[in-house]
Amino acid sequence: MYPGLRGIWLVLLGVLVGAFLAGTAAFLVKERALPPQAAVQPAKETPPPASPKESSSAVQMEGGQFSGVDEKGRKQWEVRAQVVSLDTARERATLQNPVGTLYREGKVALTFRADQGRVDMQAREVELVGNVQMESSEGRRLHARKVTWSEKAGKITASGEVRLSEGKLTVRADLLESDLELARTRLVGNVHVEQSE
Repeated sequence: MYPGLRGIWLVLLGVLVGAFLAGTAAFLVKERALPPQAAVQPAKETPPPASPKESSSAVQMEGGQFSGVDEKGRKQWEVRAQVVSLDTARERATLQNPVGTLYREGKVALTFRADQGRVDMQAREVELVGNVQMESSEGRRLHARKVTWSEKAGKITASGEVRLSEGKLTVRADLLESDLELARTRLVGNVHVEQSE
């Protein structure tokens, strides 16, 4: 290193160290100067978001049908329900006795029915709860207490007394993850295979 540059580097290093020490000292003095009553108070709990019935943008209707499309305009899902409660502000719908269809590339992948459901347009998910029954276009049948379909993930997740059947074969488990056709599945927890005569 050139002798002149070495001196410049030492001066810069001294300035940086001095600035660091001065900043640290100022911080410590400032922290000690705070009166005891200035301690941070815990944040107040905020109330949970309003349910669709409490929301000013909620609409409830008897019988309703709606659907979602992909970026190419192909239908991705379609749902009908006896009672639909829409929360337009959050882009969600709560469904009673939903019946519907999930599509892959514009073609029927599977049909479903359940006691209750929820559609989240922002997350692009359909959640079904209570006596969920699904059937793929190839004839595979899924029964569970809860099923969630995520358009983004392109998969179905089922939990609670899961039962997957095809022909004479039935598989039971605690949890299932699958593609839309119920063809590529992963079963977890208490997996039992049964074959009927």
